[in-house]
Amino acid sequence: MTSKMTRAFLVDTRKTVNTLAGKGIPVEQAEAITMALKEVFGVNIESVSERFISKAELERNVELHKTTYSNIEAEVKRSNEDHSLLMENMEKKHGTSLANYYKGEAHAVDSALKLANLNNIKEICELRAELEATKFSMVKLTIGTILTVASIGGVVVAVMKDWSMF
Repeated sequence: MTSKMTRAFLVDTRKTVNTLAGKGIPVEQAEAITMALKEVFGVNIESVSERFISKAELERNVELHKTTYSNIEAEVKRSNEDHSLLMENMEKKHGTSLANYYKGEAHAVDSALKLANLNNIKEICELRAELEATKFSMVKLTIGTILTVASIGGVVVAVMKDWSMF
């Protein structure tokens, strides 16, 4: 677990024990409840931090994919320019009619392949970004679930306290 994550969910065990003891729960029982809560939060937060990336890391990945996409677009543009130069040289060497025929065929195939490749790369980038956003949502949901379980545990403790008075 990262130190940043540890600091975010630090449990003040002494204060928690004192609070529970102040509500009438025996000190030993209050200590046991506090240690159980600390362990649950620690294990769940550690599990979450190992499985998901941070928002900053997600943003770095998105920027990396945008850069990659831009580089590929620039490469396709250069390739088209090179292709045009080659076709011009071919026209000079073999004559206009043959060059035009092969130029059209080669350009159509080349453009179709490049467009398909760009579309695939763009789709992969979009899917990765969507996956990372879903992971981030799962982190929020997991933390909400943990907090709900902790709240229910507090209610159970309060009910147990009320029953012990009878």
